[in-house]
Amino acid sequence: GSGTGCNPFAVIFFGDAMLKTDTMPMTPSPVWKEALTAKVELPESEVMRPDIILFIRNDAGDCSEALAEVRYSTGEHGALPEVWDGPPIWLNLVDSPGGPDVMDAKVLVSFSLTPLHPQKPKKSAAQTTQSYTLEARECKVEFYAMGVRMWDNLKTSIA
Repeated sequence: GSGTGCNPFAVIFFGDAMLKTDTMPMTPSPVWKEALTAKVELPESEVMRPDIILFIRNDAGDCSEALAEVRYSTGEHGALPEVWDGPPIWLNLVDSPGGPDVMDAKVLVSFSLTPLHPQKPKKSAAQTTQSYTLEARECKVEFYAMGVRMWDNLKTSIA
């Protein structure tokens, strides 16, 4: 095969948000340079935040096929800064169930998270005694999907 059957796009899940890039026709290594934005409700506590799950899928006309995926943990301090200062980062993709082998495939991304409203002061005694509050906060999350460096053998596995 020549790789012409590969029309990749990315789908990103974070909390209750789902974002999708454009489909890049006829390439095993798409370049999107797309900024995707969504509003999400997140726990105040960073350690309680959900992971970002990013899927690379192939648009096969009447259906889409799994190619690869990655899970990005947002529970550590600094994982979702309000402003992403540095260069985007390469995340290693892993095989999706039913997809091709994705040795050495990577996706180049950056993330930022901006609170939409000022933080409310915490006054109640119940909240101060708990280390993890379940209070949610509305935020704007931005994903910048640069592109994917795929693998040469994808051409023969998909075409």
